[in-house]
Amino acid sequence: MLMWILILIVVVLIGGFIVFTLRRRMLSHDDSVSVGSSGLLDHLHQMHKSGEIDDEEFARARSSILMKVQEDMDARKSSDEQSG
Repeated sequence: MLMWILILIVVVLIGGFIVFTLRRRMLSHDDSVSVGSSGLLDHLHQMHKSGEIDDEEFARARSSILMKVQEDMDARKSSDEQSG
């Protein structure tokens, strides 16, 4: 009987750890927008520097990326204010 209780405790602890890890990954996924956008801006700058895109294309793409980042930051800020 004691062995089954120990097995149950271990299963519950492992399940809790899995839920905690998945939840943490899902909540930290929002931060990847800024990091990904930074890498995207670097790549965009390299394309512009190498001549793959012209000044106008660079300006439009850069503006679009920065607007998306700003929208995501505003949305996160408003959700933080509502929850906190």
